[in-house]
Amino acid sequence: MTFINDPNSLKIHDDLIRYMLDAINWFPTYNPSKSETQAGLCLYGPTIIRDEGANTAAKVFRSYADLFSNGPQKLQLTGLWSVEEGKPFAEGSYQKIEFARNEVVGRLRRLAADLDQVAESDDEMYVLHLGI
Repeated sequence: MTFINDPNSLKIHDDLIRYMLDAINWFPTYNPSKSETQAGLCLYGPTIIRDEGANTAAKVFRSYADLFSNGPQKLQLTGLWSVEEGKPFAEGSYQKIEFARNEVVGRLRRLAADLDQVAESDDEMYVLHLGI
């Protein structure tokens, strides 16, 4: 069994997860902290992706990998709206987040492949997300 502290565990930057969050909310997951099903990832705690949601999740992450593979070597994406402390909200701006294209594409494809295995496992496997 592989855990987060395992050198082979998969890590995806928090800002990239937030960037993809609308589509991530399209697949069903399970929140073990609340013992309930939900849509998408719990950002501040654990989430389990079981075979029920794994097929859609694999398609979502593979689609993002395919999309990003067409971008420049240095992906520049729009992040969250931010405002300097003490300044009016209207003076804020969107953060610019940057990622190495090939690293992002490789990680998303690996995640999609892991999710393919989960989808075919008859609920014997799952992906554990531990929050951002």
